[in-house]
Amino acid sequence: MLKLLCILSVVAIGVLMFFVKRQVKVGLLLLTAMLFSNVEVPFIPFGSNSVLLASVCMIFSELPRLGRYFKLSVHTPVGKLLLLVLAGGLVCCIFSPHLGTFSELKNFFISEYMVKYFALAYSFCLIRHPKDLRPILRILFYGLLIMTFFAIIDLVTGSPIYIKELMKSNAISDERVYDIVAGYSLFINRSYVRSTFYLPHDYGYFCCLVLTLMSFGFKTRLIEKNRYLISVLCCLFGIFSCGCRTVIFCTLIGAICFLLATTSRKEFLRVLSISCISAILLMCLPFVRNTFSKMMTMFSTSSKIEGSSLTMRMDQYSTVLDYVDGQQIFFGKGYNFFNIDMGWGDNDKSLMDSDLKGLEGVMMNLTLERGIFGAFIYIAFYISLLVLIIRYKKYSRKLAALGMTVLTIYLLFANMTGELSSAFPTLIVIGYVLKSGYFVRRYNA
Repeated sequence: MLKLLCILSVVAIGVLMFFVKRQVKVGLLLLTAMLFSNVEVPFIPFGSNSVLLASVCMIFSELPRLGRYFKLSVHTPVGKLLLLVLAGGLVCCIFSPHLGTFSELKNFFISEYMVKYFALAYSFCLIRHPKDLRPILRILFYGLLIMTFFAIIDLVTGSPIYIKELMKSNAISDERVYDIVAGYSLFINRSYVRSTFYLPHDYGYFCCLVLTLMSFGFKTRLIEKNRYLISVLCCLFGIFSCGCRTVIFCTLIGAICFLLATTSRKEFLRVLSISCISAILLMCLPFVRNTFSKMMTMFSTSSKIEGSSLTMRMDQYSTVLDYVDGQQIFFGKGYNFFNIDMGWGDNDKSLMDSDLKGLEGVMMNLTLERGIFGAFIYIAFYISLLVLIIRYKKYSRKLAALGMTVLTIYLLFANMTGELSSAFPTLIVIGYVLKSGYFVRRYNA
């Protein structure tokens, strides 16, 4: 019943794209990524991915304005950045043995552009004014309540109810999927809350992203105080209950980044002092003390806690460089080499290299599959976004703070855990920041 309700909800979102205002469409895209990223809609010719379906419906609903959007993108840095990643994708296709058929190229285009890089253009084109964030925050608030509801059920029952229902009738070939359907953790020594996501890391990251957005909305008076406080509680619950040390670390760094950019030095020092005193008092609680200790094991070279450590990261990078040693250092081993040739996609243990340990980090994956060139394209894309946002600081300090914070937590998360499903919602938010900054700059010119 729950699975059918989710499918109908995704279809309803697709239909709504043809009737609602443009800024609401951005909120619906984020809502789909928040609640329905694992929902597969049957009988869809171009793919059953819910985020893809919502994106395609949005594009078709905007067909009369696509020409105007194209001209807008061409005359702004967004168009040049998308051209950069398209060129990088073309080079990847040339040097990848697993991108030789139409089906493979279609899947590559969908995963790399339709539900990833093009998200930047979606929000950039649909947003017209900084205050367009208001209905988006309203949609996210109700989505956050639903997401937290399922997270609480996961925590109380010890089983990912939502994911179990979605996977119940699916063919299970991956042991990790079996673990989720059976209600077990991926790692015996770590407890996870997944809520509406396949992986708890995605749930934690989305909470961190929404917390940043809500904080910006509260600072700019786009969200009421009571709604903001409820959002903070829901987000913090997800950040701590997901069981991912990286998410907690990203939240701390993101909070410092946002406060530094939005407050005066005196106010920042006051907030920092209060936070430090509060942290010292909270350390008396066993749960807080244990959480902090686990987070710090990320930087330990001899951690006994299940998960990533500094030594593990160094071993992974060393192994990746061994694989691309020689001429392949420039363009890598080819797209999907890690999943197909090394057996990680089908969980074929006979092909896996244990030294890679899951290849947790986007730069590792890019270096392995696309070499130095692919890694350079990735770095150039995000550094360019960061530079553009920093330039907006003289027009709107709070808007620049939002963009810098979101990019900071994304880059930390993607390189400490892996990109997973973080790119799409991140680029949606960055598209809003760029378009709002573009508006503010023209208004103040």
